[in-house]
Amino acid sequence: MVKTYLIILTVYLIATFIIGIYAGKASTSMSAFYVGGRSLGPWVIATTWAATLISASTFIGVTGYGYRNGWAGVIWGGLCMSFGGILAWVLLGKRIRLISEKVNALTIPGLLFARYENKTINTIIAVMIFIFYIPMLMVQFVSS
Repeated sequence: MVKTYLIILTVYLIATFIIGIYAGKASTSMSAFYVGGRSLGPWVIATTWAATLISASTFIGVTGYGYRNGWAGVIWGGLCMSFGGILAWVLLGKRIRLISEKVNALTIPGLLFARYENKTINTIIAVMIFIFYIPMLMVQFVSS
């Protein structure tokens, strides 16, 4: 049984490596690599976002939150995630894209630095992103 898993994992890693090499050669610029050359449609972005939500941090985190707080916690968390995502998409998505194109930024810290030309803001945002990703990554590692 373990041998089968190792074979499947090895084939998957080799295929991912080959696809990565091919995609790396196809990328012509950093913009093409980071943001798909700004040519990805809304359906690709939406399905990528949905796939990101279907992870161990969501399943284990929501389950633990529901266990601790009951159904009210699960419903409240689901509503916050749903409406928060929709509001971020509607209110921030287009504006961030337009500003990032204007200042030629590829990341949120890069966008804020280009917009305000303040390294302190850039550092604070980068540290906040790092800090808030730690719990998500911890859940990913615990679940494996």
